[in-house]
Amino acid sequence: MSSYSGAVFVVGGSGVTFALSAVQDLVRGGADSHVKIIDIVWCIQDPGTSHFSLPTAILTPPSTASLSPLVTQLASIVERGTSVRVRVQVFYTRAISTRFDGMILPRGITLLPGRPKFDKLLDAAVADTLSAGGTSGVFVGACGPVALAKAAVGAVGGVDARMRASVGGVDFHEETFGW
Repeated sequence: MSSYSGAVFVVGGSGVTFALSAVQDLVRGGADSHVKIIDIVWCIQDPGTSHFSLPTAILTPPSTASLSPLVTQLASIVERGTSVRVRVQVFYTRAISTRFDGMILPRGITLLPGRPKFDKLLDAAVADTLSAGGTSGVFVGACGPVALAKAAVGAVGGVDARMRASVGGVDFHEETFGW
């Protein structure tokens, strides 16, 4: 993965562990890594409150059970990315409201209602990679339910041919789970 100019991780639920370990390696890679842009797109559905206690400066209720325990780790990854731009977008797929009053997230982490539009997110990641001077391709890794991986691979197939060529290609890797 470190040979690519950009990396996008599309993950659902516990599939975030795939992204966390890969991104930590990429951020730690330093001069050995060519990655300039990293996006984590994480889909969660549980509206419960966390059983974990976080400092109120980092996250104030209401929160989601999936996000709360990982905010500190995600913020650390974003902060350590000094030579790479790391962005985390969390999509709360069962959100009833489009507002999350009282929620304060660290820089580089956003919580959005609904399902992500993978094609727009991937197009933005490719454009950001090109803007950062990247021409060694974009890696897209998906880990989660089969439907999530299908949506992600559809977005990869929909990348404009000129953009794909300019960035050096877009490669896809998936790890799915289901029963």
